[in-house]
Amino acid sequence: MNPYLSEFDINKNIEEQILDYKRHIRYYQKSLNDEGIWLFLATLGCWGVPDSQMQKVAFIITIVIFFYRFYLQIEDKRTFKQIANDIEDDVKSSTLLEDIKKARLYDLSKIKSKELSLINTIKTMSIFIVCFFFAFISMGISKSI
Repeated sequence: MNPYLSEFDINKNIEEQILDYKRHIRYYQKSLNDEGIWLFLATLGCWGVPDSQMQKVAFIITIVIFFYRFYLQIEDKRTFKQIANDIEDDVKSSTLLEDIKKARLYDLSKIKSKELSLINTIKTMSIFIVCFFFAFISMGISKSI
């Protein structure tokens, strides 16, 4: 935190970090859904490979490409927990009044509990979840055929 910022600027800076955190979570979930569609299509393509050994190779390549493409899309490579901890440290080490610190920590905890809850994750990433399970289940089925 810059020691020359006013209380107002510090508060605005922290509020912006919290909003960026929320946007990052939502972008992450949207990106997984978008890439999940390509994973589904690529998995269908793996089924079209005639040799079962080459199907496995194609599937492994598909998974590597999926995670590589997804990794490139995410700007902030820190985990959600690391980002939240950094924001929390900024709030606690700031010169803000205690009431404002509590308000910003409450805002942060509200986003963590809402955006990262299991129910919200299932709702917002349902396309990815279905496509991911299809990919792995279908490869398990292809081994038995």
